Amino acid sequence: VQADYVLITQIGLDHCEILGDTIEKIAKEKINICGPNTKRIFSVLDSEEKRKLLDPLAKDLGIPIHWVEGKIRPDYLEQNFHFAKSVLSSLGLNSSQSFPSIPKPKGRMELIRKDPTLVFDPAHN
Repeated sequence: VQADYVLITQIGLDHCEILGDTIEKIAKEKINICGPNTKRIFSVLDSEEKRKLLDPLAKDLGIPIHWVEGKIRPDYLEQNFHFAKSVLSSLGLNSSQSFPSIPKPKGRMELIRKDPTLVFDPAHN
């Protein structure tokens, strides 16, 4: 992928068999998606630890990182939606869509039944 812009959402200990077994290794793996065409990295400022990990990696790559501050939302889909809107806005591309108007992906935290509660999430379980 020759990405012009790289967006990094959360950095957590999942997919460790592919990304690495520490937050540091995962951060490095994620930022290394940058290539020779990458103009800027965007990331949600959700922790100082994340900033301390990514700032030096971005500097080593010679790519500016733009931190998007915002209210942390309880749902990762809503968080990522608002992050994407902020990125689009900073690039001069505004979107009038609202989070409730976007269809949710099937199979990601999909509530199948309320009583008893049954949630379908094959992407992680």
